[in-house]
Amino acid sequence: MIFLREYRKYLLTAFLYYFTAFSLLFIVLYSTGKLNIFSNTSFLNWDAAHYFSVKEHGYDPVNTAFFPLFPFFWKLVKLSPIGIGFLNFSLFLAAISLLCTEMKLKLTHTLLVLSVPGLFFMFLPYAEALFFVSGTIAIVGLKRDRLWLTVVGLFLCSLCRPTTFIFIPAIVIVYYFSVGQNEAKVPIPARLGHSGGAIGRKKFFVNSAISAFVLVAGLMLSFFIQKVGTGQWFTFFDSQEKWGNKFGIPILPLHTWGGDNIKRYESSAFLIGVVCAVMLILLLFNKRLREKFNFPKYVVFSFAYLAGATGVVLLYRGGLLFSLNRFIYATPFVIVALAYFIAKFSFTIKQSVIFFFGYIIFSTLFASYSHIHNLLCFAIVGLILSGVLLLTNKNKYISLIATIVLILVNNVIAYHLISRFLTGFWVA
Repeated sequence: MIFLREYRKYLLTAFLYYFTAFSLLFIVLYSTGKLNIFSNTSFLNWDAAHYFSVKEHGYDPVNTAFFPLFPFFWKLVKLSPIGIGFLNFSLFLAAISLLCTEMKLKLTHTLLVLSVPGLFFMFLPYAEALFFVSGTIAIVGLKRDRLWLTVVGLFLCSLCRPTTFIFIPAIVIVYYFSVGQNEAKVPIPARLGHSGGAIGRKKFFVNSAISAFVLVAGLMLSFFIQKVGTGQWFTFFDSQEKWGNKFGIPILPLHTWGGDNIKRYESSAFLIGVVCAVMLILLLFNKRLREKFNFPKYVVFSFAYLAGATGVVLLYRGGLLFSLNRFIYATPFVIVALAYFIAKFSFTIKQSVIFFFGYIIFSTLFASYSHIHNLLCFAIVGLILSGVLLLTNKNKYISLIATIVLILVNNVIAYHLISRFLTGFWVA
């Protein structure tokens, strides 16, 4: 009963937040005479068109880059592009409310995670909403230590996107870390007899094997469905190569589709992935650091996904980072990482300033030095990211001001991205 009461509170908060945000968006569009950008045609831009094609005509050798769960779900419910968008958003609303309930977020933190700009993909005919729901199920399973719930979420994720190659190492890392955590909880006499370690290692192998099996099963089912449509096995890999996705050394400077603004947006997503990757490497090779932070399994899994998705995009697209922002920001894993970060860490103004200059150096990977205007625009991104650190400041007024400013900035970015997508420009 307590859980349901809390869930209803977060669900109401999320509903009111998005109702207000969308109402303001419609008012702005109406006042500027642009309300007509909302149409079934505009909802079918970019990847949505491929999902629609799979729904209507099945698979062909080109669209096997897109996995079957969403187009089959869309075919089942028989809704228009706008209709499936609203259904997607309803599913997302239920999932993110559950995520906030599980993490027991404060109101300000809840509003902040709801404002993450990339979440606008949840009301489009994309697989993102189902992936968000599936990922949330896996996260809840890890948090509650319910293996069956975890594997259900992982299986559904593997039918949404080709994440099996990211999730297998991620889940292995999670259970590997949990071995040390379990040993630390075992009483000293039992630990001396190695029984605690043996139990932990057995659980590591069993849980890792079951999770990996389920992920591979989901991947193979997706390949089988594509084989039925095309008559060929593993056409996914051929289509990926045609899309330019093949292993290679990334070329600097890093770049993307969609122009300079999208490149700067991608740089922030890339930074998140790099930070998570560095954190995981440090934790893997430093047991004391693991014991100090003692990250919960669902947080480690979120770090591993964010790092893995970034690594795959970096190494398989030759330095072209298109869609990385969607793979980072339109997932439950960035919500977990952000919420845990602002709840458990604290940074001073000095540290935030140091981070800002660190980001300026980092942005040179994206040729921020090409022009003073470009550098200033990257500096604005650096200020926004520094504001995330100020959220954690112990001074409640600084933290509150940073939260309000970031929510407003996030909404402006989200409106910009929505407008770009619906008018046919590339976003992710």
